[in-house]
Amino acid sequence: MNLVQPKCRELSSLRACGALPVDLLSLHAGCFGQRGMRQDSAFGSGRNAATAVVGWCCYVAIMLALEVFDRYVYWLRDNVPHAYENLAPPATPAELDALERHLGYQLPAEVRAVLAVHNGQKLTDTAEHTEYATPCLPTLSFLSTRLIRECWDRWNALRSTPNIDQLQDMGDVFPGAAGLVKPLYTSPGWIPLWSDPINADYIGLDLDPDVEGTSGQIINFGRDEERHFVCAPDYTSLLAILLDEVLTGAWRATEMETEFPDGSWANLPWFGDPDDHFFNALYSRFATPTT
Repeated sequence: MNLVQPKCRELSSLRACGALPVDLLSLHAGCFGQRGMRQDSAFGSGRNAATAVVGWCCYVAIMLALEVFDRYVYWLRDNVPHAYENLAPPATPAELDALERHLGYQLPAEVRAVLAVHNGQKLTDTAEHTEYATPCLPTLSFLSTRLIRECWDRWNALRSTPNIDQLQDMGDVFPGAAGLVKPLYTSPGWIPLWSDPINADYIGLDLDPDVEGTSGQIINFGRDEERHFVCAPDYTSLLAILLDEVLTGAWRATEMETEFPDGSWANLPWFGDPDDHFFNALYSRFATPTT
């Protein structure tokens, strides 16, 4: 597992608002350098020391991810109660192990840890499923282990079609992502975690990065997201961005005008401006990086 240091902007803003304990931030920052390894370690030297450092840093990363996610869930409870009530029960270790075996990839420990708290949503809307659900993320569905597998399977089937080479040629990257994300339309190493509720577009793990990328970075991909960028360097950073975004007040409980199969219409609980999209917020942060 390759863990990298989250962006300073998100973590600093969380510390400033009291969302994260200073000790976790300091430990996480101390664990990771450019190569993901502390050079001035108190764990000794050699292979055993390297293993101990990686294990400790993995533990810190998990605890930090859970701390951020816990803060987000509490915010959700107080500000978007319909979304909070739609959070699903935990995934079991067996469900998580089965998902990894099916994908053929080991999930980052932070992703497993969050799914072990809430396994996506009780009701979920995706391009293939309509359950008239309130999304648990701003304008996006939080996928369960079952839906991660189902979405990945559909794209895996697409990769077996005769015209896959033509589709792959449609893939591209935004300036700033060259060398980080492969300019493909799809890859088996792109694991969907968050989904557009209507279209087959996703925010997820890149476990098949380009030569200068990092396994576990978060990218956009999908039917209408053929041009890619790095949303966050890792899942913990993505959660930090999520919490930072909602704390600004930019995303709130709203309503979405919805048509039912019988032709009737109703306003249903929604999360975020129906005319906006969380993809835009992530791209804005990518296009205007801070130091």
